[in-house]
Amino acid sequence: MKLKSLIWTLGMKPRHQVYGTRRVELELAREGIVSYEKWCHPKDYFTPFDQILIDQLREFIQPGDTIIDIGAHCGDFTVPLALAAGPHGAVFAWEPNPFVYAVLEKNAQLNRLKTNIIPHNAAVSDVNGPIEFHYSDPGYCNGGEFKELSRWRHGHPFRLTVTGHRLNEWLVQKYPERLSKIRFIKVDTEGNDLVVLQSIEAIIRQQRPTIHAEMFKKLTIDQRQVFFEFFDRLGYECHTTERGHGVEPKIRFDKSDVMRWEHFDFIAIPKKRASYARVA
Repeated sequence: MKLKSLIWTLGMKPRHQVYGTRRVELELAREGIVSYEKWCHPKDYFTPFDQILIDQLREFIQPGDTIIDIGAHCGDFTVPLALAAGPHGAVFAWEPNPFVYAVLEKNAQLNRLKTNIIPHNAAVSDVNGPIEFHYSDPGYCNGGEFKELSRWRHGHPFRLTVTGHRLNEWLVQKYPERLSKIRFIKVDTEGNDLVVLQSIEAIIRQQRPTIHAEMFKKLTIDQRQVFFEFFDRLGYECHTTERGHGVEPKIRFDKSDVMRWEHFDFIAIPKKRASYARVA
């Protein structure tokens, strides 16, 4: 734990810091001009997305598809997902942090002729109700629900009570027509990805979407192997991808490989649709 985080964990924390936004205009070869609202938090490391990412997403997403983005943050992956699905598709973007959600909401209102982003200020959970999240700085940039990590290990001393919703119930109540069109799920919850995916296992079993997730650096070998076993049991192949929301499958890995990289993103593809050979 860094000295600053240690001091904050001991209780000597500064007040909440508020940051504004600035508009970014991206010119993409096929999409044209795409607007994005960049959060000015110093730890919001926004990398402008490009046409290559959107084209890669279209290998898995067709116009009109439904996408679930869990842990959408400001929307830097949400917007490319929405461009791939088009205005007749839908991206349900879940972000529990109200400070970040304010930025996500702005991005949901941009590019309306090209996208359909439906933001929701809540966490996907196995319970309906309040959940305690922890964040690493007074601006509440990155954080999550660290159930299995002590505060001394996760180093996120800033507490925030957020709302949890069961995704299955929420979709059935509000958007039942979208359930059968779910083709892609992205989850990024600071090490809590498996718990979140377990809470929506019924959707995964029924719809067989492609899933983009993160193998968080602080997960133990046992936790990583259980994570891999979840996908293996459901009939998925797992492939590493490039960091920064890359989705192109790189190296197919198995249970014995989960500690090969300290921290990595990966994409899980149903075996009947996977056509990527293992790379040594």
